Amino acid sequence: MPLVTVAIPFYNVEAWLADAVRSVFAQTLEDWELLLADDGSTDRSLEIARSIQDPRVKVVSDGRNIGRARRRNSLIGLAEGKYLAWLDADDLMHPHRLEKQLALLQADDSIDVVDSAIYCVSEGKPVGIRNKQHLVVDPAIAIRSCLICQGSTTGRTDWFRKNPFDETLQTCEDFELWVRTAACSRFARIYQPLCFVREVSVPAIDYLKKYLNSCRDVRRIIKRYGRELVGARGMTQLIAASYAKAIVYCLFTMLGMQQKLTASRGSPLTAEQWLEACSVVERIRSTRLPCRDH
Repeated sequence: MPLVTVAIPFYNVEAWLADAVRSVFAQTLEDWELLLADDGSTDRSLEIARSIQDPRVKVVSDGRNIGRARRRNSLIGLAEGKYLAWLDADDLMHPHRLEKQLALLQADDSIDVVDSAIYCVSEGKPVGIRNKQHLVVDPAIAIRSCLICQGSTTGRTDWFRKNPFDETLQTCEDFELWVRTAACSRFARIYQPLCFVREVSVPAIDYLKKYLNSCRDVRRIIKRYGRELVGARGMTQLIAASYAKAIVYCLFTMLGMQQKLTASRGSPLTAEQWLEACSVVERIRSTRLPCRDH
């Protein structure tokens, strides 16, 4: 039985998937299994996943596009590890991610889920750091901004089985999960960046459509929990803020300034941090995969 299951749901990410998998093979902790779940890709993503020849790697494909939340829940059901680490298919894990997060979870049985700070990646290069603020686990705070960074999350598999993702949501299923569970769970954070998260991996107009869809689901979640957590007035303010953000993203996209807007969400890297991050990315990308093509 593996100590940890790494779960990567994917859909049409042929340009990024191999590097995401390389970042798993580059881990200093080797007691893992990797579940790759295709959500009905129409590009070469599934072919790339199936080309990997390693007994620790399992590829799941039923030819259907059922959505991210349902696909995540199916992965939770298949996971054999005591712990479950999530990775988005266009992102990378730092080589020490599993080692450091599992050390924290094993040292403190009361922690359910741990995330980390993240490197922001734009046009293939690290450009900033996010998620370094002190983590305060409070439902009223969780509903105002996403409490945990899903792509850098590792937790106890049993916890995820008891707290599945909401399959009625097309996006933001992670946001809903943290809001729903913040009052009865213990979350923790490692303030070292342990993931490389691609800010924009699709054309600007496609990214805008995804962002507007996420704003819609955020408002659904706010309406579901907001009155109880922040009161009627607070709920109205959060809904208004969501509409305002959507307008700003539309304007920046029309002006061709979307990259500047997404880059502003992270703290700039120092020269030393940039060199270190680039060195890690190069190390990951040079990791050899056991593929049929090699």
